[in-house]
Amino acid sequence: MINLISAEEMAEFRAFIAPTVTATSDGKEKLLVTCGGAIRCPRCQGTSRRTKLQCGAPALKTSKTQKCKFHGGASTGPKTAEGRQRISASLLVHGHETNKIRAERQLKTLELRQLEDILVLTGGVKRKAGAKPSGYKQINTISEAYEYIRVTENLPTGSLGDAGD
Repeated sequence: MINLISAEEMAEFRAFIAPTVTATSDGKEKLLVTCGGAIRCPRCQGTSRRTKLQCGAPALKTSKTQKCKFHGGASTGPKTAEGRQRISASLLVHGHETNKIRAERQLKTLELRQLEDILVLTGGVKRKAGAKPSGYKQINTISEAYEYIRVTENLPTGSLGDAGD
């Protein structure tokens, strides 16, 4: 046998399930109340261009303008070149890796590639395949190797012997 509920009980159930809202003087509803008052949250203050109705989504907690994620609740980021540079300088790209650490690693990789070129030139090892770091200039002659060592070690010219021979 089917147990039917009365119309009064059905109306009470619908009132419990259906969201209720609190109206304000400007016509927009600031608070969204659902589940018979169990859940209360700020309501998005965005309106539809087509229907002119207020958005029914809850506003983001971080939004200063009480908007949902679809109506501009989150920041769109810095607009000026200064702001972009400031954010870029402070960002942690991945884990503990900063732009400074990446730049230092690039310089060390460049130095290793140059030293590898010197070893290849002297017959010590075979050249490895792979991507070259930016700023890389291959060392092809002994005089280029001497010049590289002079520059990196801050030695005066002529201290490593005559590289012109």
